[in-house]
Amino acid sequence: MPRFATLNEAWMVWDGPAPAPEGAVLEYTRELEKFLAEIERRAFRMAQIALRDPDDAMDAVQDAMLKLARNYASRPSGEWRPLFYRIGGLCFIESWKMAFAISSGAGPCASAS
Repeated sequence: MPRFATLNEAWMVWDGPAPAPEGAVLEYTRELEKFLAEIERRAFRMAQIALRDPDDAMDAVQDAMLKLARNYASRPSGEWRPLFYRIGGLCFIESWKMAFAISSGAGPCASAS
């Protein structure tokens, strides 16, 4: 009796999205780089005002940019701005909470002592 290797191969084709043509991926990458370059300065200034520390602000903006690039790069470019500001706002809040917890002595190691 023959094995069902061909059936498995047929199902593998439908398991994931079809790969995008190389030109389309390159175009998405260029669009995303352009978008991030446009938004970088304003996002940094917003983070700097919110966090009051340039290093924490840069970390939060970089985290937001990475999350956008990793998770939402395939979305239409018109959706990137609201997504970025939503992600960025959450990163700013997370960074602020961490800085506050560490400065107040309520950091992750405070309960161990």
